[in-house]
Amino acid sequence: MIPAEEIEEFLKGSDPEQYIVSVEFDYVSDSIYKIIEDPIKGKIVKRDTFIPFAWVGDLRGLNFYQGSKGLQKEAMSKYGIVIDKLKNTKDFKNLKPKDVVLYGFGRIGRLLAREMMSKMGKGEQLRLRAIVTRDRNDASSLEKRASLLRYDSVHGDFHGSVQADAKNNVLIINGTTVHVITANSPEEIDYTQYGIEDALVIDNTGAFTTEEQLKRHLSSKGVSKVLLTAPGKGVPNIVYGVNHTDYNPENVTIFSAASCTTNAITPVLKVVEDNLNLILIFHSKSELYLISQRILFYILG
Repeated sequence: MIPAEEIEEFLKGSDPEQYIVSVEFDYVSDSIYKIIEDPIKGKIVKRDTFIPFAWVGDLRGLNFYQGSKGLQKEAMSKYGIVIDKLKNTKDFKNLKPKDVVLYGFGRIGRLLAREMMSKMGKGEQLRLRAIVTRDRNDASSLEKRASLLRYDSVHGDFHGSVQADAKNNVLIINGTTVHVITANSPEEIDYTQYGIEDALVIDNTGAFTTEEQLKRHLSSKGVSKVLLTAPGKGVPNIVYGVNHTDYNPENVTIFSAASCTTNAITPVLKVVEDNLNLILIFHSKSELYLISQRILFYILG
């Protein structure tokens, strides 16, 4: 019997089992096989018994039990179905997935692409729709970008599929079409031509770091917000867990995720300040950088 807590987490979008890439059904033995690509253990196949089920509306379900909710609840509880956890399934917001454009496809851009594509379908509501590069995208360069996404010397192989389609100038990542756009400046791009609307542009080029420079992305058709993957000048630098509640995402159109150094040391400093009332004094930026990088190295293992 599945615990009520697991049902609740699943309904919220949580994946109870990581790294599942496929589920196959055996019609002969009423079993399902979960294909798992574990980054450490490799490919794993797990077998589970499959119990046939039917999802029906509440009134139709009552017809099976002579109109008695008591009999229905008793029968469903035998199979671990908790009606209380399902009673509010109609009370939900109609969430619209957010289109995402990666402006730049270097190391940070590829890691972002990996993360988003591995999480699609789990309720995060972020859809990678396009990648913008300055270089011309012919068949050779497109295949090179696909190869760099597949293989990483630090993070290992990408646990999914990446195909280069030079004819349509797209990458097909885990079956999802991602447009590869060539442009020398943000102003010359019309994202709506690719069916992209109200998009979040994630600038990971390092070329635009000020509010004035980042505003150029908002002049592109189909863009509503801009996120910078480096420290920004004149824009909110947000570290989740430290100051993310200080800004209303509905009102902020341009913001920065700060630097790796800032993200490594600021949460630690916040804990020290909030709990010990200590003020740490660093004699130089180099000293601060050294300590934060050691913390980051420890976090990444």
